[in-house]
Amino acid sequence: MQRPVTLRPLALALMLAAAPAWADPPSGNPAPPPSADMADEVVPQVPQRERDFIQIIEDARKEARVSHSLKDVRMGLQIRVMNFYQQSHELEGWQGTVKATHVTEDGDVWISIAIDDGITLTTSPTRAADRRYLTLLKGGTPLAKIAAGLKTGQPVLFTATLFRYVNDSDDDMINNPRLLGHFTSLKPLQ
Repeated sequence: MQRPVTLRPLALALMLAAAPAWADPPSGNPAPPPSADMADEVVPQVPQRERDFIQIIEDARKEARVSHSLKDVRMGLQIRVMNFYQQSHELEGWQGTVKATHVTEDGDVWISIAIDDGITLTTSPTRAADRRYLTLLKGGTPLAKIAAGLKTGQPVLFTATLFRYVNDSDDDMINNPRLLGHFTSLKPLQ
C-alpha cells in the first residue's frame, strides 16, 4: 500500500520558484514568501486510480448515448467496475465534494460525497440499514465528528473502502451511479 505524498514542501518550493518578485522585491518592503499554511491550501493531484474509475463511468455514458440497449451498456459497465474492484477496493487519497451529511436520531453520521459529476460515494443512512457499522459512521467517533462538521459543497480528501455499486435502474447506474463505501479518513480541503 502506498503512503500519501506530503505536498507541503513541494508546493512551497513551486510557489517560491514561480515568484521571482519575492527574490528581488521592487521596494523597500519585501513581499513575504508564502507561509506553510498557504502550502496546505494547495489541492493535491487527483490519483490515477480515481481518474481511471471516472473514465469507466464516462465511457459507459458515451456508449449509452449511441446504444439501443441501456441494459447491455449497464452490464458492460458492471463488468468493468468488477475488474476495477478486483485490483483493489481501497480508494486512497481520493477527492470529492460533500453532497450531504446528516446526524441520525441515534447520533450516527451518514455522508454522501460526489466524486465527479453524477458519481456518488455514500454511507448507509441509518443504523437499521447498517447494524454492524460497515459504512455508517458511529456517533462520537473522531471520523463522525469530522463528517458532521463538513458543509455541503465543501471539497474533501478521503480514503475509503468500496463495498458495492448500488443497484438501480440501468439509466441511473450509468448516469448517476451510487457506490456504498466505508470511509476511514476525511480531510476538508478548504
